[in-house]
Amino acid sequence: MVMCYTFSMRKRTTIWLDEVDRAALRTIRERYGVASDSDAIRLAVRLLAESKRVNVEPESKGKSHQ
Repeated sequence: MVMCYTFSMRKRTTIWLDEVDRAALRTIRERYGVASDSDAIRLAVRLLAESKRVNVEPESKGKSHQ
């Protein structure tokens, strides 16, 4: 059996949230209509990156960080 890893495969990450964070996630879920806390976190990260004009696309293989 051969398994290939691609950028589209998700990795599990654990983060610790307090009640303020959970309230913020509920607000994001209600306001944007996302289905889960994970979706709300991904949306928030991407919106923040976009607002700061940060490229969130995966880098091509072999490309160095600048």
